[in-house]
Amino acid sequence: MYKQSFKMPFKTIILVCFSFLLYACGTPNGKMKQFGNLEIYYTKEIDVSYVDALGSYFQTHQLIAADKTQSVKLTSNSEEFVLKMILNPEYDSIPAKMWKDIVFLERAIDTTVFKNLNFALEITDAYFNPLITK
Repeated sequence: MYKQSFKMPFKTIILVCFSFLLYACGTPNGKMKQFGNLEIYYTKEIDVSYVDALGSYFQTHQLIAADKTQSVKLTSNSEEFVLKMILNPEYDSIPAKMWKDIVFLERAIDTTVFKNLNFALEITDAYFNPLITK
């Protein structure tokens, strides 16, 4: 279903969404697994198999920057899994044309990693506090 090459839009999303600063994860965020330059923080209620699948997804689709550390946080609430992605501090908001790519990324991760369980992407500040909702 997702056979087309979306490498460039995804890389753009990743570059816009992630803060590449190491201090971005300066607060306690639970456990962490590293996949190259991608740090996936996850809370205790998240099964590590989802973390591994998410890390593999990012590696397979080449969504990890080669030269900078990127951090995301996988958590859940009573309704869904939530992947918190840090907005690059150079941006005040996501450009309107990128929302379509963000929605596509959310659907692709939902289908591939979470097998259509409830899943959402959330854009956050460097401390994983929500900034932007869809």
